[in-house]
Amino acid sequence: MKTLYSAAALPIRAASAAAFSNSAQWYQSLTKPPLTPPNWIFGPVWTLLYAMIAVSILTFHFSGRQPTHSISDEENNADSNLSAECPSGKSGTKSVTALTLFHLMLNFSWSWLFFGIHSPSLALADILLLDLTLFKMIKVYRKRSRASALLLVPYLIWVLFATYLNLGFVILNTNK
Repeated sequence: MKTLYSAAALPIRAASAAAFSNSAQWYQSLTKPPLTPPNWIFGPVWTLLYAMIAVSILTFHFSGRQPTHSISDEENNADSNLSAECPSGKSGTKSVTALTLFHLMLNFSWSWLFFGIHSPSLALADILLLDLTLFKMIKVYRKRSRASALLLVPYLIWVLFATYLNLGFVILNTNK
């Protein structure tokens, strides 16, 4: 249970750490790709998205609770499918937790790679892995809880947009 709450709190911690970056001058010096939003947009958007990620994680976890009475064949089949997708622990929960924590680590790492060490290229590699793990999370979460998967869709849209921006920063600033 402690791991669950740590996983749910990690996006909020990541947002806090990224907010204290001292890279404003470096970022302002970059050539920005078309459709780059104004800086003030990022705080509110990420705050909302991190809250949705946390709710998604909790929804996924608590939707996996089984009743104490008998479970229907349909529920047994759903658990078997989830176990086949993530074959570790009861109903694949340990593998899903590992996937989620790995994804959140990638999310946190992106801010450090892009703003901390000023490496849009490494951040691009990170965000591409982030995209892949997010697609996988949505697929796996959907097997147990459609709601938990749907809560990640706005995040997916934003991360794909961020991937476009990151690629644009790499292309437009290769010689800087």
